Amino acid sequence: MKKILFLVCPFSQSEALIKKTFTGSHLYMTGMGGYLNFQDEKFADALTRIIIKEKIEAIHLVQNTDCRFIHEVLSENKNLEYPVQNTLKKLLSENEPQIKSMDSKHQMTIHLASLMIKEVSANIHKSDLLKETIENKKIEINGTLIQPKANKLSSFNLNQPSILA
Repeated sequence: MKKILFLVCPFSQSEALIKKTFTGSHLYMTGMGGYLNFQDEKFADALTRIIIKEKIEAIHLVQNTDCRFIHEVLSENKNLEYPVQNTLKKLLSENEPQIKSMDSKHQMTIHLASLMIKEVSANIHKSDLLKETIENKKIEINGTLIQPKANKLSSFNLNQPSILA
């Protein structure tokens, strides 16, 4: 059984569904909207030490379709005070024609959450220390999308270069 580190938003209340789906003893790290500053050298060093000490074999970047930050950005709320909101707004802006053409707000939410997962993955790989550790230890990076209303959790691998493009 793989030991997994889940990066989750503390507001998402996703742990129950994660624990139901992924049995075993795993670690959780929280950041607003699942967004953490991997470019901070002290943080990257501490995270690397945790990965090595705890023998982490996979990292799951978790987003939840009930995320209030995603919904605030999609509703064009102007009071964006947190870095995660600004990142989501940037992702929405860069992908607006595609997102706004979707049939439902739920589809837009899923797409923006998936884009956020890919953004967090790309940010992890911008840290030379984390990138080297992930490559040397052959750690899987996965995106995990939780849809609480449907009681659904789906994961996808992000180690493949085509996913990051």
